[in-house]
Amino acid sequence: MCLAVPAKVIEIFNDKTAIVDILSVQQRTNISLVDVMEGDWILIHAGVAINKIDRQMAEETLKILKELEIDKNESE
Repeated sequence: MCLAVPAKVIEIFNDKTAIVDILSVQQRTNISLVDVMEGDWILIHAGVAINKIDRQMAEETLKILKELEIDKNESE
């Protein structure tokens, strides 16, 4: 199964690379497929930004991902 995760754009270096924050982890991401600015929310798949999303959608998705992690830990 493939999953795209929400991330917030922290710093843009050029038209192709940005630093993003995913659940308090910062990483470089390819942004060449989307038009973004610092502060925007994006979906990332395999290290590439594939879509720009709104903050509400990002927060709801991150909340679900955190809940899934908690459920996983409780069942172990």
